[in-house]
Amino acid sequence: MGYRLIASDLDGTLLSDNAEVTKENFDAIRRITEAGVLFVPVTGRAMYEMPRNVVECENIRYTVSSNGAVIYDKVTGEKITHCFTVERFREIFMLLKKYQVTMTIHYDQKSITDASKVSDEAFDYYCVNDYYRKHIRTTNVMIDNFDEYFSEDREAEMLSIFFRYEEELQQCYKELEAMGDVDITASTKGNLEIIRRGALKGAALMKLAEKLSIPLSEVIAVGDSRNDLSMIEIAGLGLAASNAIDVVKDASDAVICSNNENVAVHILDNYIR
Repeated sequence: MGYRLIASDLDGTLLSDNAEVTKENFDAIRRITEAGVLFVPVTGRAMYEMPRNVVECENIRYTVSSNGAVIYDKVTGEKITHCFTVERFREIFMLLKKYQVTMTIHYDQKSITDASKVSDEAFDYYCVNDYYRKHIRTTNVMIDNFDEYFSEDREAEMLSIFFRYEEELQQCYKELEAMGDVDITASTKGNLEIIRRGALKGAALMKLAEKLSIPLSEVIAVGDSRNDLSMIEIAGLGLAASNAIDVVKDASDAVICSNNENVAVHILDNYIR
């Protein structure tokens, strides 16, 4: 099978545990591109919180961010979005205010967080793990007047929520699901990621493949978390990093190396050459 597009998750997949892309992976991406295959990062991050060396890599043209809400072509500047309407975003925002949560909202390709909840004490209270603590502190835009900022008309790309209590997460999930026009996924324990229906990674990958006239049978998708399932399930070849959660491994065609063992190199050596 000749593959023409590789869609790779970032955190826990292309990125190491240090949240970095190794020189070996960048070299593999270059060789993948030279072989005529597109390499597309597909991430839950907002575009401006992606590593700069990934966004600026000359061998990467397209990026998919906010779990599929934004497809960006950096050569033409074209941006395809599938965001919440102002009205639906307000409804979701007010629903979340009923619960003990800390939230990050993706808006205008940035990841925006309530500054009052960025502290070790707040992270402990909302059970935010060490990886995401560092991620929030180093990549997010901190807003002091968070509620006031989002009281204005804004079309959000995605909301990422950490819950203090599992039972509140489950109840909120049911209320969100009942709205009927949202998709809900997660990237780690205690977390929900909320996007407009039709904005999952798999839907974005289908749009991009169609735009480029690439059959899904010629697409590889690789990931590690629940928010990667939709693209792994629709790709011609779905791969799970060995550090992936079990449900991702079960949905994949093969389990490959871990995120600390150069995923792009493994794909190049085993599926492209």
